[in-house]
Amino acid sequence: MAYTVGTVATLAHVSVRTLHHYNELGLLVPSERSKADYRLYTDTDLDRLQSVLFYKELGFSLQEIRELVDDPAFDRREALVVQRDLIAEQALRFEAMLSLIDKTLTLKRSGCTTQSRRTWSAVRPRLQGLKALIAKPLVLQVGLILKQEFVEF
Repeated sequence: MAYTVGTVATLAHVSVRTLHHYNELGLLVPSERSKADYRLYTDTDLDRLQSVLFYKELGFSLQEIRELVDDPAFDRREALVVQRDLIAEQALRFEAMLSLIDKTLTLKRSGCTTQSRRTWSAVRPRLQGLKALIAKPLVLQVGLILKQEFVEF
């Protein structure tokens, strides 16, 4: 089945302009054209768009995304597994931050100041775990280190 640019924009919650931009960059080129030369996207194109949007949400640049999805070794299933792992890691970071905020709010409501020994004794273990999560670079299992790549000069 073929989808118009407007339909794809609605499905993916992106603008038509975004789809045109991805086309201009060669990131998402529609597989078909109508008789009137309108862009038509296939299910395969929608799979690629989903990969693009997941990587974009994870903070990858459009150039990095293009390199990934254009790589002949790109495996959509493996990419989904890696994307899921990265999103799960971010969810853990947010859960740790939410827990820390909730604990601090509870202590504030009970009249404790942030500087009190009680607050920091309750917060310190969470803070250590949070620091470890935040410091951990996001590593793509296919051997590429992206976003937090450490380059030695």
